Amino acid sequence: MAGTIKPWLLVAALCICAFAFAENASPSAERPPQSLEAEVNIMGKSAAPFVRDHWVVFSFRPAPAARYVALRFEHESYATLHPLLLNEKKLFILIYRPPEGLARLTYRMCVDGMWMRDPANPDFTTDALGTEYSNVGLENLLPEPPRDPMIARDGRVTFTYRGTPGRLVSIAATFNLWDPFVHVLDEVSPGVYTIAIRLLAGPVHYYFLENGNKRLDPANGEIRHDSEGELVSYFHVP
Repeated sequence: MAGTIKPWLLVAALCICAFAFAENASPSAERPPQSLEAEVNIMGKSAAPFVRDHWVVFSFRPAPAARYVALRFEHESYATLHPLLLNEKKLFILIYRPPEGLARLTYRMCVDGMWMRDPANPDFTTDALGTEYSNVGLENLLPEPPRDPMIARDGRVTFTYRGTPGRLVSIAATFNLWDPFVHVLDEVSPGVYTIAIRLLAGPVHYYFLENGNKRLDPANGEIRHDSEGELVSYFHVP
């Protein structure tokens, strides 16, 4: 019959789509908090996307069952596929961290090569050609906290400490053998101290001293124990 799609053609088309998915799938990104992963891992029903702190959670349960579910976003010009993964309840889940500055996410969903709007999301728009796009408002997304240190591609690391104005602030670290007098930060504005140091690739343990008093980096949530069991701030230079 002229209007019938032959099964082998459908299988071939899905194989081509799967290859395209592998070529354009999003790279691994920052991992969400374990508490959020645990929460979504036991979700059993698909729901409208919801915001949790800095993350947006998408869920989908296809009927009939599907092998591959992914999203593409407008702010990425629909160029990157973000696959949803099955949780322990066989629900497809994506925990996504939007870039800063977006007021909303606009996206489309791909289910085994078929593009559609998110059926669990009632917020959608339709363009002049009848294509439907799903939307998620980001007004409840928490702003990004200040991050320290900032690492440049050439290995230069900028440390910033925010504290009381007019203090002597230095840094003791593995790269200066824990000497608190080698690297003293400049007060660039009232209470904001900074220094840029070129470092070799590898792990770095450090802490600040404010008028001789030890301070962990308040803008860096990574904390480790040093060789003597004391708490210190930590990061890795790539």
